[in-house]
Amino acid sequence: MTAPVVPSLPAVSNPPASVTSFTNRFRWSAVEADDLEQFAMNLRAIGCPEKTVRDVVVARTRRRLDQLSRSAEPKLSFWTAGLRRAHAQSDAERAVAAGRATLLASVERALGRDVFIEDGKLMEDFVEQALVRFLSGPMAEEKFSRLAGLLGRQQTKRDAIHKRTRGVLLEDDELALKALRRQFNQELATVLLPAELEEFTARPRMVKLGEKAHFEATDLSSAEIRAIALIRARFDDPVTGEWFEGDSLTDEQEAQAAPAIREFLGESRYAQVERAGNADFRRLFDLGQEQELPRIAAVQAFEMRQLTAQEVVRLRADKSLSDAERQQQLALVQSQAQEGVLKALGAAACAQYLNQGGAWLTNVSGL
Repeated sequence: MTAPVVPSLPAVSNPPASVTSFTNRFRWSAVEADDLEQFAMNLRAIGCPEKTVRDVVVARTRRRLDQLSRSAEPKLSFWTAGLRRAHAQSDAERAVAAGRATLLASVERALGRDVFIEDGKLMEDFVEQALVRFLSGPMAEEKFSRLAGLLGRQQTKRDAIHKRTRGVLLEDDELALKALRRQFNQELATVLLPAELEEFTARPRMVKLGEKAHFEATDLSSAEIRAIALIRARFDDPVTGEWFEGDSLTDEQEAQAAPAIREFLGESRYAQVERAGNADFRRLFDLGQEQELPRIAAVQAFEMRQLTAQEVVRLRADKSLSDAERQQQLALVQSQAQEGVLKALGAAACAQYLNQGGAWLTNVSGL
């Protein structure tokens, strides 16, 4: 049987074109740019998240700043000295300063003024960053980054003024520092909400208050200590003082703040605060804690010291007493003071106190 013949198909003159799929046409060279502003725009154009844009641009900028810093040393022979080396060094420093200014201006145009480029220590040093986070109060990560930028720029500008003046501030320098404060406070108000700004104001002041006084020796709550910190802030720069200058209240400002704090606390509790800040009481309180004494022991010993001092002043001013009578009275006061402090602290702590601020017990006339 003959097999059937299958007719042949005519040749196709236009076969379908082969299809090649391109799954990734991205080329980094299309994004790369020496100009930082253009580089940031290119990153945004390909859908790069803003945080990544900032991180990449910041990292690149810091590398360029490092390169600039290394170029600050003029290329001179080893033997070059005197005015020639000094002039070359000065020229190199001016060139670096100009390059830094140009670079930072480019970053500001690319990322805005909220990014602090010149020193990444705060964001890289986790211990310091943790402290600043604690003193700043809770806030979103992006907001903290902006705040860190403001703090860094402010400190850099202040350091530049102090370095230029070598600590001798003239009137123009004081005005420049005040202008920096105003600018910082204005910028801060655009970053933090009112509640966040209050926390940013109160927390560092609470820490400074804790350094000046033993509040654990009082009955004050943390909320009351916070309120005291905010009262003090009313008589100082509202924000910048404690962050950049330590305890920045002058004696005049302290005198203005005291009545407001006294009114808030009342006389008895205000007296506790005054006592907690007294250096003699703090020594007694530390000694009491070391010896595991009750808080009342330090209070009683301190009150004995205060009463003794008052009595010494009274005896000195008493013109009716002869010198012999005055000395006799002073000896009696000293004996009573020794007995009172010994009763309050106990023998061991009292002996230790004599070597740690208690020398007045052997010479009350020195009070």
